[in-house]
Amino acid sequence: VAHAAVDLAKSIFSDFRGREALLLGAGKMSELTAKHMAQSGMTRIRVANRTRERAITLASRLGGTAVPYEELYEHLVTSDVLISSTSAPNFVIERPALHAVMRRRRGRPLLLIDIAVPRDIDPACADIDNVFLYNVDDLESVVAEMAQARRAEIAAVNAIVEEECFKFHAWIKERSAAPVV
Repeated sequence: VAHAAVDLAKSIFSDFRGREALLLGAGKMSELTAKHMAQSGMTRIRVANRTRERAITLASRLGGTAVPYEELYEHLVTSDVLISSTSAPNFVIERPALHAVMRRRRGRPLLLIDIAVPRDIDPACADIDNVFLYNVDDLESVVAEMAQARRAEIAAVNAIVEEECFKFHAWIKERSAAPVV
Protein backbone atom coordinates (compact mmCIF):
# COMPACT_ATOMS: atom_id res chain seq x y z
CA VAL A 1 0.00 0.00 0.00
CA ALA A 2 2.80 2.40 0.90
CA HIS A 3 4.59 1.76 -2.39
CA ALA A 4 1.36 2.16 -4.35
CA ALA A 5 0.65 5.47 -2.60
CA VAL A 6 4.04 6.82 -3.63
CA ASP A 7 3.64 5.50 -7.19
CA LEU A 8 0.30 7.28 -7.39
CA ALA A 9 1.89 10.52 -6.19
CA LYS A 10 4.70 10.09 -8.75
CA SER A 11 2.15 9.63 -11.52
CA ILE A 12 0.60 12.97 -10.62
CA PHE A 13 3.83 14.86 -9.85
CA SER A 14 6.36 13.47 -12.29
CA ASP A 15 9.17 14.99 -10.25
CA PHE A 16 9.26 15.22 -6.46
CA ARG A 17 12.03 17.82 -6.39
CA GLY A 18 10.78 20.96 -4.70
CA ARG A 19 7.59 19.24 -3.53
CA GLU A 20 6.47 19.02 0.09
CA ALA A 21 4.83 16.03 1.68
CA LEU A 22 2.97 15.96 4.96
CA LEU A 23 2.49 12.65 6.73
CA LEU A 24 -0.40 12.44 9.12
CA GLY A 25 0.40 9.65 11.55
CA ALA A 26 3.74 8.26 12.69
CA GLY A 27 3.12 4.53 12.54
CA LYS A 28 4.60 1.79 10.38
CA MET A 29 2.60 2.67 7.24
CA SER A 30 3.63 6.32 7.46
CA GLU A 31 7.26 5.31 7.90
CA LEU A 32 7.18 2.94 4.91
CA THR A 33 5.49 5.56 2.77
CA ALA A 34 8.01 8.22 3.78
CA LYS A 35 10.93 5.90 2.98
CA HIS A 36 9.52 5.25 -0.50
CA MET A 37 9.02 8.99 -0.99
CA ALA A 38 12.58 9.76 0.07
CA GLN A 39 13.91 7.05 -2.29
CA SER A 40 11.88 8.68 -5.06
CA GLY A 41 13.46 12.09 -4.48
CA MET A 42 11.10 13.79 -2.03
CA THR A 43 13.34 15.88 0.19
CA ARG A 44 10.86 17.91 2.22
CA ILE A 45 8.82 15.63 4.44
CA ARG A 46 6.93 16.78 7.50
CA VAL A 47 5.29 14.54 10.08
CA ALA A 48 2.28 15.38 12.24
CA ASN A 49 1.07 13.01 14.92
CA ARG A 50 -1.11 13.29 18.03
CA THR A 51 1.89 12.17 20.06
CA ARG A 52 4.55 14.80 19.39
CA GLU A 53 7.40 12.51 20.48
CA ARG A 54 6.46 9.90 17.85
CA ALA A 55 6.38 12.59 15.16
CA ILE A 56 9.83 13.81 16.23
CA THR A 57 11.23 10.27 16.26
CA LEU A 58 9.92 9.45 12.78
CA ALA A 59 10.91 12.82 11.32
CA SER A 60 14.46 12.48 12.65
CA ARG A 61 14.81 9.01 11.10
CA LEU A 62 13.68 10.42 7.75
CA GLY A 63 15.61 13.65 7.85
CA GLY A 64 12.26 15.43 7.94
CA THR A 65 10.55 17.84 10.28
CA ALA A 66 7.98 17.18 12.98
CA VAL A 67 5.11 19.65 13.07
CA PRO A 68 2.50 20.13 15.79
CA TYR A 69 -0.65 18.12 15.18
CA GLU A 70 -2.73 21.18 16.07
CA GLU A 71 -1.15 23.04 13.11
CA LEU A 72 -2.08 20.35 10.59
CA TYR A 73 -4.30 22.57 8.44
CA GLU A 74 -1.72 25.37 8.51
CA HIS A 75 0.87 23.02 7.01
CA LEU A 76 -1.58 21.83 4.37
CA VAL A 77 -1.45 25.32 2.88
CA THR A 78 2.13 24.72 1.68
CA SER A 79 2.12 20.92 1.19
CA ASP A 80 1.70 19.26 -2.19
CA VAL A 81 0.87 15.79 -0.88
CA LEU A 82 -0.80 14.59 2.31
CA ILE A 83 -0.58 10.93 3.15
CA SER A 84 -2.78 10.04 6.07
CA SER A 85 -2.49 6.88 8.12
CA THR A 86 -3.78 7.25 11.65
CA SER A 87 -5.80 5.03 13.91
CA ALA A 88 -8.40 7.74 14.51
CA PRO A 89 -11.98 6.45 14.74
CA ASN A 90 -13.38 9.53 12.93
CA PHE A 91 -12.37 11.81 10.09
CA VAL A 92 -9.27 13.85 10.86
CA ILE A 93 -9.51 15.97 7.70
CA GLU A 94 -12.97 17.49 7.28
CA ARG A 95 -14.43 19.30 4.29
CA PRO A 96 -15.11 22.77 5.80
CA ALA A 97 -11.57 23.13 7.18
CA LEU A 98 -9.99 21.79 3.97
CA HIS A 99 -12.13 24.15 1.90
CA ALA A 100 -10.65 27.08 3.88
CA VAL A 101 -7.14 25.70 3.26
CA MET A 102 -7.79 25.49 -0.48
CA ARG A 103 -8.88 29.14 -0.62
CA ARG A 104 -5.51 30.06 0.87
CA ARG A 105 -3.68 27.86 -1.66
CA ARG A 106 -5.07 30.01 -4.50
CA GLY A 107 -5.73 27.22 -6.97
CA ARG A 108 -2.66 25.08 -6.31
CA PRO A 109 -3.63 21.38 -6.42
CA LEU A 110 -3.43 19.17 -3.36
CA LEU A 111 -3.08 15.41 -3.48
CA LEU A 112 -4.60 13.55 -0.53
CA ILE A 113 -3.92 9.86 -0.09
CA ASP A 114 -5.84 8.21 2.72
CA ILE A 115 -4.37 4.81 3.58
CA ALA A 116 -6.07 4.58 6.97
CA VAL A 117 -8.78 2.11 7.89
CA PRO A 118 -11.20 3.50 8.91
CA ARG A 119 -10.68 6.50 6.67
CA ASP A 120 -9.09 9.68 7.95
CA ILE A 121 -10.30 12.02 5.23
CA ASP A 122 -13.94 12.91 4.68
CA PRO A 123 -14.85 11.65 1.15
CA ALA A 124 -16.71 14.95 0.61
CA CYS A 125 -13.26 16.60 0.35
CA ALA A 126 -12.99 15.17 -3.16
CA ASP A 127 -15.67 17.64 -4.28
CA ILE A 128 -13.42 20.63 -3.56
CA ASP A 129 -11.75 22.16 -6.63
CA ASN A 130 -8.10 21.12 -7.09
CA VAL A 131 -8.30 18.45 -4.39
CA PHE A 132 -7.41 14.97 -5.59
CA LEU A 133 -8.40 12.37 -3.01
CA TYR A 134 -7.47 8.71 -3.19
CA ASN A 135 -8.05 6.00 -0.61
CA VAL A 136 -7.03 2.39 -0.05
CA ASP A 137 -9.66 1.14 -2.52
CA ASP A 138 -8.25 3.40 -5.24
CA LEU A 139 -4.76 2.09 -4.56
CA GLU A 140 -5.88 -1.44 -5.42
CA SER A 141 -6.12 -0.39 -9.06
CA VAL A 142 -2.62 1.15 -8.87
CA VAL A 143 -1.28 -2.13 -7.47
CA ALA A 144 -3.03 -4.06 -10.25
CA GLU A 145 -1.49 -1.78 -12.89
CA MET A 146 1.97 -2.21 -11.36
CA ALA A 147 1.55 -6.00 -11.40
CA GLN A 148 0.42 -5.90 -15.04
CA ALA A 149 3.44 -3.78 -15.98
CA ARG A 150 5.76 -6.28 -14.27
CA ARG A 151 4.08 -9.19 -16.08
CA ALA A 152 4.56 -7.38 -19.38
CA GLU A 153 8.32 -7.27 -18.76
CA ILE A 154 8.66 -11.03 -18.23
CA ALA A 155 9.20 -11.82 -21.92
CA ALA A 156 11.89 -9.16 -22.26
CA VAL A 157 13.66 -10.38 -19.12
CA ASN A 158 13.52 -13.98 -20.31
CA ALA A 159 15.08 -12.96 -23.65
CA ILE A 160 17.93 -11.21 -21.83
CA VAL A 161 18.54 -14.26 -19.64
CA GLU A 162 18.56 -16.57 -22.67
CA GLU A 163 21.02 -14.35 -24.52
CA GLU A 164 23.35 -14.15 -21.53
CA CYS A 165 23.16 -17.93 -21.03
CA PHE A 166 24.10 -18.44 -24.68
CA LYS A 167 27.07 -16.07 -24.28
CA PHE A 168 28.14 -17.85 -21.10
CA HIS A 169 28.02 -21.29 -22.74
CA ALA A 170 30.02 -19.97 -25.68
CA TRP A 171 32.61 -18.58 -23.27
CA ILE A 172 32.80 -21.95 -21.45
CA LYS A 173 33.41 -23.73 -24.78
CA GLU A 174 36.15 -21.23 -25.65
CA ARG A 175 37.82 -21.82 -22.27
CA SER A 176 37.76 -25.59 -22.70
CA ALA A 177 39.26 -25.31 -26.20
CA ALA A 178 42.07 -22.96 -25.13
CA PRO A 179 44.38 -25.70 -23.71
CA VAL A 180 44.09 -27.66 -26.97
CA VAL A 181 45.02 -24.67 -29.11
